[in-house]
Amino acid sequence: MDGSQDLKFLSTRQPNHSITARWFQAWNNKTYAVLQWYAWPGGGHYAPYQWFLADQKAQLKHKRVPWIAVSIKIPMEPLGNLEDMESLAKSLGQEVQKTLEQEIFIDKTN
Repeated sequence: MDGSQDLKFLSTRQPNHSITARWFQAWNNKTYAVLQWYAWPGGGHYAPYQWFLADQKAQLKHKRVPWIAVSIKIPMEPLGNLEDMESLAKSLGQEVQKTLEQEIFIDKTN
């Protein structure tokens, strides 16, 4: 794994909410660009304590905040430039977050 950095993208369902993912290059037999975060309705972050804080606020209203760990591996050229993959990673991240919010994080109480 090469040094990680933050990669931010907006939620397509709730535009004022952003997702902060961990973004890095990893190797095993192949080289990958990797995007990771904990997704929850309307947001996401790679640090678990961010979800914990959101969940604590929700518990004050007798609710909970569901989450899913997301890890996207994008194959890339060996010793390729991670910056060249950034646009694709943001697009995939937004699509995954949107799908989770539309299909998984559905409020079934309404």
